[in-house]
Amino acid sequence: MRTLLTLFVASVFLSASAYGQSSGIQSIYTIPSNPSEGDSVYLVVEAVIPHSGCALSSYSVEVDPNDGSIMVMATYWMGMLTAECTTIDTLALGVFEAGSYELNFYGEYVDGDFVGTVGTASTSFVVGDPTGINSSVRVFTEVNLFPNPARDLLNVAMRIDDPTELSFEIYDVSGKLLATPLSGFNAHGEHLVAVPVSQLATGLYLLKISSVEHAISRRFIKE
Repeated sequence: MRTLLTLFVASVFLSASAYGQSSGIQSIYTIPSNPSEGDSVYLVVEAVIPHSGCALSSYSVEVDPNDGSIMVMATYWMGMLTAECTTIDTLALGVFEAGSYELNFYGEYVDGDFVGTVGTASTSFVVGDPTGINSSVRVFTEVNLFPNPARDLLNVAMRIDDPTELSFEIYDVSGKLLATPLSGFNAHGEHLVAVPVSQLATGLYLLKISSVEHAISRRFIKE
């Protein structure tokens, strides 16, 4: 009886140590720390999982088109050994237009049908104007997109203050370049540019307009 009791106490102690207070999200931060429009933004997550073999299995990034808030959900695969495992992962968030963003992170670990919570964390970052050859020069202003959501054509109303050559690029929320609908567009004054978007799947996208000296990005929804 004494032997069995000793084994039981040891087992309880091991379980408590494996699921100790140190488990959970240790830190999250974005890189670059001060991104500019058009930069790819990444989230670095350090987490402690109460099982060995804590490999990142999958993650998703959702951006609210109304307020720009970001929700990141990550799933980790957990191993068989009851020993804490530290993992540091870099997650691609995408490219963003200038503004302030609030980010919420939720992590879970999975073993078959069992799902456990790693933890939650939040952070914020600010996307500023691009630092190019001469970022103080504004060669185009008053950029507006409509209709938004768009189905076949996305109209871009803009004022071009100085004659310049522009390019229009479409990115998905992960930062992948999908299309360059217009390149070498050279104009001056007020213009309405029709950008074809019918080939895109339904979802959230980023339109980047850039010249040698200036670049801006605007979100739009394809319906």
